[in-house]
Amino acid sequence: ADRSRDGGGGGAYTVIRCDLPLSMISPTAATGSSSTTQTGTSTAKCSNGIVHQYNETTTMFQRWNVWGIQFHLQRLQDSFHALVGVDDSDDHHHHHPDSDCDIHNADNNNSRNHVNVSNDTIQTTLQMIELLLTEAYEEVTDMVQTMECVPDDLPSRVVTAMVTILWEPPSFTLHDNENDTSPFSNHNNNNNNNRNQDDNFIQVRGHICSSMTVSNPMLSSTIGNPNTPIDAVIGYVPYDDELYCSFPDRYDNHAEAKLSSWCRRRRPLEMVFKSTHQKAYNHTVGTEILLTRVVDDNDNRTTGSTLSLFLLEGLTSNLFMVYPDNVLRTPPCDGSILDGYARQLVLKYARKCGYQIEILPVGLDDVRLWKEVFITSSIRLVVPVSRVLYAFQDVDDSLQLDILWQEDVREQRNNNSTSVSDEIYEEIIKSKYKK
Repeated sequence: ADRSRDGGGGGAYTVIRCDLPLSMISPTAATGSSSTTQTGTSTAKCSNGIVHQYNETTTMFQRWNVWGIQFHLQRLQDSFHALVGVDDSDDHHHHHPDSDCDIHNADNNNSRNHVNVSNDTIQTTLQMIELLLTEAYEEVTDMVQTMECVPDDLPSRVVTAMVTILWEPPSFTLHDNENDTSPFSNHNNNNNNNRNQDDNFIQVRGHICSSMTVSNPMLSSTIGNPNTPIDAVIGYVPYDDELYCSFPDRYDNHAEAKLSSWCRRRRPLEMVFKSTHQKAYNHTVGTEILLTRVVDDNDNRTTGSTLSLFLLEGLTSNLFMVYPDNVLRTPPCDGSILDGYARQLVLKYARKCGYQIEILPVGLDDVRLWKEVFITSSIRLVVPVSRVLYAFQDVDDSLQLDILWQEDVREQRNNNSTSVSDEIYEEIIKSKYKK
């Protein structure tokens, strides 16, 4: 399902994980029969005793588990303010619980458009999400209806979808969509003359996609994280080569805002490092690129010339390292990274699991202390990293990869222990689907 209009420029966006428990699908679709217990409500019991909880009157937000909707609405507002140059540090201050992690706009450029985010924009966004979830719900229902063999535990399974919401400011949408009557244009179409004087509206666009894979999250939580371990490639080449020194970064350009322009700017990193990884490992292992910042004199760290980097975040993820003595470290939200919803979940449930949290820079000189590495993202939640790779130029100037850190699988196996990332993932899933 795609409710985007053609064209358009850039804006602020967010990506939301939405799970549809198949107990919310009409039992007529899932089992072919149902009994009505009260008006608008149907139930059906499977052979294993699991009961459907379908109700015709429930909204899509009640049928779907929408992860972190308030977080994502706040992210859209913060990112949009950063995009258009609104200084919201006084009246729109948003504090995160991981120390001094404050999201606010770093660029108070008064020459830019000042566009306020109204409650109408929030309501329009919620309407867009509900419309997308409705279309996806219908597709999942059709899929269930065509199943040749319906498993007994079908109501305990879920289908996951990814909803992307984009807010475009007037500078991108006003002149190109002067006659726009879309319900997702947040302006009054009867006041076009006033609209030319006050460009105070936001275009809301949305998209939803799903692999339509049916999974049982509670089953996954008893057997470990279903996400396959990946490689993490450090997106830096320590040579004075014009090509390799011109990679884009985020830490000095609204890193705390989720902007669609970054999707375009990061392409050189993807093209160089992901293609190099694919050639070296024959497409057999997934990969994420890690963004870096060169250590400077103000960082007060003793580093060697080849290890003078801080690791910040992935292109689309946050980064965590496990240190000795149950210490979990992640880089701070000091304007150099984008704070993610899954990052906040990990910080919350890691504390509940008894881990000590450090919101501190991650330097390469700590590599010998790393016991475990993983990344987080809104859709996959927690993804283990099996290797951290670094790039270097060979004698023929070609780019090569070598292993900086590798997971010690034997140590975990000998200790018969669950990995930290698996334990935290299980706690997150249990909190969402506990019975």
